[in-house]
Amino acid sequence: MGAEFRLRMTMREDRILSTKIELGYQHRNLETLLQKESLFQNLPRISRLTAHAPLSHELAFLKSMESLLELEVPLRSQLIRVLFCEGERIISHLMNLGRMAYGAGLSYLLNLALDFKDQYERLCEKIFHRRIFFEIFALGGLKSPISTSFLSLWVRFFEQALDLLEVFEVVLLKNRTFRDRTCRIGLLDKEKAQSFGWTGPNARAVGIPLDIRTLDADAVYEEIDFRPILFQEGHAFSRTLLRFEEIKQSLQLMKACLKKIPHDSPPHKPEFTDSKKHHISLD
Repeated sequence: MGAEFRLRMTMREDRILSTKIELGYQHRNLETLLQKESLFQNLPRISRLTAHAPLSHELAFLKSMESLLELEVPLRSQLIRVLFCEGERIISHLMNLGRMAYGAGLSYLLNLALDFKDQYERLCEKIFHRRIFFEIFALGGLKSPISTSFLSLWVRFFEQALDLLEVFEVVLLKNRTFRDRTCRIGLLDKEKAQSFGWTGPNARAVGIPLDIRTLDADAVYEEIDFRPILFQEGHAFSRTLLRFEEIKQSLQLMKACLKKIPHDSPPHKPEFTDSKKHHISLD
C-alpha cells in the first residue's frame, strides 16, 4: 500500500491470521501551512489532498469559509458544485471497483477503469487546460460562469460509465471466484463499525445512515430528492455492490441537477461588508 499506511499480514490461503499496522506520515503538516497563508492561497493546498476528488475537498473548505462569512451561494452555483462532485464520486468508485477486481486477478477491469479516468482527465485538460487540479470553485460560487451546454456535455460523458458498469456486472459481480472471496468475508456489524469510526460507503454497507450529503444543512441535495443507499449485510461483497449502486445514483443526481439549473446567467460575485474584509485579506 501507500507510504501513509501499510499492513503486514500473515495469511493462510484467503484467511488472515495476524495483522500488524504501520502508520506513516498522515497530516503532512497541512494545518501549520494553512495558518501561514490567506484563504485564497490555501485553496490550492486543499485540493491537492487527493487526486481522486480535489473538488470535493475544495467544496468542504469553501463551505466552512462561507458559513463563517455568512455568504449565500446562488442556487445555480450550488447545483453546479454538486454536479461536479458527483462526477468525482463516479471516478473514485470506478477506481475502487477496478482495484477490487485486480485483487481477484481481473486486471482487465482495472485497465478499463484507468482508461475511463484517463478519458475524464483528457476532457478536463481540453476544457480547463488542467488534467486534475482545475479549481473551478470559488468563495461564494464559481470562479467563472459555466454554460448549461457545457454541463450537458459533462453529464453525457459520465453516461458512458453505465456501459462500463455492465461489463463490471458480468465479469466481476457474477464471477464465482470473486463472490466466493467476498461474500460473508470481512463481516462487521453496525455497532463495531461505529466503534471503529467507519464512514462513507463502508459505513452505509452495514446499515449506518451516515452520509455527509444529508448531514450538511445548506446542501442542495434536498432539492434533488437524495436518499443514501443502505445495505445491511456488512461483508466485502456488500461494500463492493454499494459502490456499484452509488455510481448509478450519482449519475441520476447529476441529471437531476442539470434539470434544475437555471438558464445561463451572469457570474455571481459575493459582496463583503467592512467587518468581514479582514477575513479574506491577501496581505
